[in-house]
Amino acid sequence: MSDSDIDAQLATGDAGFAAAAEACLRHWDNALPVEVAGEDQFKFEVCFPLVTHSLNQVRAALMLVGANQPFVATANARVAFEHALTAQWVLLTYGGAKRLVRHMEASHLTSAKEFSKAVGDPPELSDIVSRSPVDGPARSYSCQMICDRFSQDKLLYNLYRHLGQSVHPSLETLRAYLNVHDLDSHKLSAIGAQVPPDLYMALGFSAVMATEVIERLRRGQPKLAVIEKIAQVASLPFDLSLSDTKPHFQRAPE
Repeated sequence: MSDSDIDAQLATGDAGFAAAAEACLRHWDNALPVEVAGEDQFKFEVCFPLVTHSLNQVRAALMLVGANQPFVATANARVAFEHALTAQWVLLTYGGAKRLVRHMEASHLTSAKEFSKAVGDPPELSDIVSRSPVDGPARSYSCQMICDRFSQDKLLYNLYRHLGQSVHPSLETLRAYLNVHDLDSHKLSAIGAQVPPDLYMALGFSAVMATEVIERLRRGQPKLAVIEKIAQVASLPFDLSLSDTKPHFQRAPE
């Protein structure tokens, strides 16, 4: 297979991923209101902001792509990816909503204590900084932990790390704005037009994962098949429970 054939295949795949992301956004535009069963209410209340932020980041990324700034859009893709995966983890983890909220509370408490110390520990903050977070296992959470659970081959975590190269100073940042392989040419770019190889896949994956969470929580799941079809057409994963290496985490401890 020639390089041109490979490039054509990659372009076709990217177009399919972008189409999946756009289809999920159109679906989301008409997704509300959402009725959920009583036992799923707290899980929904934690997942909904995660899903919404993920899809807003996908929308922002597609706008940047349309403005010929795909490398800049990769930072949005990273945020969308992490929030969608986290929502999936909450969905597929018994007590996951409470555990994630405890993690957030512990992070907030750490920040509050550091701020209080920086301003001389004023008495009006003493009630907050005197609190202690719950035990570590009750609030344990990380994106790497999620990726390892749902991707035994480590591909999810590799994608997460690769997307992060647009968030932190990296070699990819240099390559996006400067031809580091031919410095003598002084070929510069001020817009970040280089397209990272996994950008479109990350956007399609994030959009599918995010909308799937809400449709699984919706009472009766009447629209879940719509998202499944979008995923199938784009050859994107659907139903992370099928790749769960720790399925017992989905159930209450016995």
